Amino acid sequence: MANSTHHKTDNNTQTWGVLGSYIMTKIQWATIILIGAYLLWEFVLLANWKAETEGPLIRVDLVIIYPVLVIFAVISIIQFLRR
Repeated sequence: MANSTHHKTDNNTQTWGVLGSYIMTKIQWATIILIGAYLLWEFVLLANWKAETEGPLIRVDLVIIYPVLVIFAVISIIQFLRR
């Protein structure tokens, strides 16, 4: 009896939900890890530095971080849409 949350496919593998059978590429995993590392950097590690720094903050690190995140995100989205 088939359950409403999954169904059997022709090759006897079960598919769970819309993205259940989707296998992520290495770039997509790297994108998730990079975004997680950025969030950790921005909201945990830099929080103390910002609190202790007087005057305006010049964030040169963003010149590198944002383009890398955008490139990885665009490649990941293109890979997702092609599958």
